[in-house]
Amino acid sequence: PHNIFLEIASELGIIGIIIFAGFLIFSYRQFKLQGKSYELLGAVGLFIFSFGNALKSGDLNDNILFFVSIALCSAFAKQDSSSKEF
Repeated sequence: PHNIFLEIASELGIIGIIIFAGFLIFSYRQFKLQGKSYELLGAVGLFIFSFGNALKSGDLNDNILFFVSIALCSAFAKQDSSSKEF
């Protein structure tokens, strides 16, 4: 399958798809776009692009950009929240 959800479901089953959906929901809650920096907005744009690409092409090895974009969004979101505390 060339869909990230179908591939995870076929390789890991229902438990794997639940864990992956939980991972996506947890990652999404990390970054809210209200008054954030341009770096975070760029990382979220990269996340949206790579998520769309993960839905229609490649396998998990080709979707490294998707996982890297999640990490970038989390890093920029934490950087924004820590800089506002001071």
